This record gives sequence, C-alpha cells and structure tokens, in this order.
Amino acid sequence: MRRLVAVAVALGLAFVVIPAAGGAVPVSYPGCTIPVATKFRASGSRARCVQLALAARGYSNHRVDGLFGVRTHLTVRDFQRVNGLKVDGIVAEQTASLLGIWGGSVPKSNPVHESRVIGYSVRGRPITAYRLGTPGGKVVLAVGNMHGDEPGGLAVSFYLRYQAVIPEGLDVWVLDTMNPDALASRSRVNARNVDVNRNFSTKDWVRAGGGTKNYSGWGAGSEPETRAMMAFIRAVQPKVAVWWHQPYGVIDLQDTAANPELIADYAALTGLPLSPVPCGKTPCIGNASVYVNTRIAGATSFIVELPTRISLDNAATHAQAFLAIAQKA
Repeated sequence: MRRLVAVAVALGLAFVVIPAAGGAVPVSYPGCTIPVATKFRASGSRARCVQLALAARGYSNHRVDGLFGVRTHLTVRDFQRVNGLKVDGIVAEQTASLLGIWGGSVPKSNPVHESRVIGYSVRGRPITAYRLGTPGGKVVLAVGNMHGDEPGGLAVSFYLRYQAVIPEGLDVWVLDTMNPDALASRSRVNARNVDVNRNFSTKDWVRAGGGTKNYSGWGAGSEPETRAMMAFIRAVQPKVAVWWHQPYGVIDLQDTAANPELIADYAALTGLPLSPVPCGKTPCIGNASVYVNTRIAGATSFIVELPTRISLDNAATHAQAFLAIAQKA
C-alpha cells in the first residue's frame, strides 16, 4: 500500500485499510490518547494507539501489534519529516498533538459544510476542498501545500480544519494539497515533472525550464491539477487566497494583489519579512497568485514561504493571521 502523506485528507476518511497479516483489514480510527511520550521499544496500549493513529492518517505501519519496533519508529520519523516536526521517532507532545492522540482529548474538526472533489491528479488521486465557516459569506481560500517537498503548510491547513475558530461571516475553503502526487512522492513536481506553480494560465506564461524542477509544462494549464484549481478558483471567486510554501521564511511581495496592505498585515502578524521569493533560472511565470489576482476582481492572493521547520504554535499563528486578514478584506 502506497503511503499517503496528506494528513488531514486521511483524517477525513471514515475508514482506512491497514495491510496486516492475513490481508488488508479495514478499521476505523479509535480516538485513543497517550498521556506521556512514547518511543522505540514501548509496548501495549500506548504503542497500539500510535500505530492506529498513524494508519488512520494514511501512514502504513504494516502491522498494528502494540509493539513500537523499528517499523513503527521509521513510520513516526516519516510522519515527522512530512509535517515539519523534529525527526526523532519519539511521539511526544507535538507529534502526538498533530496525530490527535495527546492528552485527554482528540482534536475535533470544524463543521464541514461541503467536501468537494475539484479534480484529480495525473495518477488519479482526488484533490479535495473543504468548506468551513459561513456558506454565502466572504469567500476566502487557504491552500496548505503545492509542492510535495514543502509540506509545512499541512500543519496550517490542519489547524484551520480542526482547531481554529472560524469568524462569523467567512466562507472558508481549505485544500490540504492541490498536488497529491507530488506530496506522496515528496517531490516538487507532479507526476509529469511539471512545476504546477509555473503552469497557471497567466498572461506572462511561456514554456520554460524543460528538464528542471521548474518546468512550466508544454502549455499553460496543461496539467490536470492546475486545470482543477483554476476552475475551482473561477467557481468560488475568493476575495483572499493564501498558498503556503517553504523554506525561505518570507512573505512574497505580490504586486498584482488588489490590497497590498493585507499582505503587510499578514507579515506583521506572523513576524515574517516581506521579500521577493527567488525564482532561480526559470522565471516566475504561470504563478497561482498572479492567476487569482488577475482573474478575480478585487482579489488579494500571495505566497507565504514558511521556514524549513514549523511548530504547531507557528501553524496556529499563520492560520490565525490568515483569518484576521480575511476578515479585514
């Protein structure tokens, strides 16, 4: 079973399949908790809880046996690496909190008014948008992940979906990822080796970067992930759209935004500096934010470059900053 790394997407499933002795066995997430850090060589209910929580989020541990062995240790490290946590294989407060098993409670999701599959990746993985808040209110969009090797924004989308207090009057759409194939393979590009953030149908699009990780694709909007995202943006018409990337630790100065003050406010709320994001040898053409800003009247869309590592507190700060500027927009 291929390991799925989109944490919150997996959380939305009613059942998951865990490869185990004797064949695949469907189980539901038990909602167990652990009161203390759990690590290699632990056994019993705490180890079993860790294994079940990992499996429920799409991380294959191959066997739920209550023994925290090498396989479980490596799976925990995988989970930590994907979610920008300290990679030590120990399920302490931060890791257990993101798994939903720390202390006496499991995070409860915000009410989802709609779960919409907006399209499919090259390899047929669904791209899902979750609608929170007040349907019919001010529409805003949060995209946790675009490049599979930049997973830190998943912690932000997780917080928005499971812990944030959504202000009244905001119609919030959250995508954990728009590029599930890249996330599954931990690569920047999609399954056709295209950088989807160079593939949007903007006026500046040109074919560029062939053979590199910044390849713009054979044509504007050539990729199914990009086409799905563009159609969704046109359908919901977001007033604000934020895309989380890594690892530069800056907020992009997006001069096509309708309201640059919102970007400055986000910077002030998060403590990240405003700075142009470096593009390397391939120009920043076909950019998602530019697409939103030039296609949706009055929209403010921009990229947030998170640092290499992001804590749960950092994720909360960014989620709350997003909601704050959404209210002001």
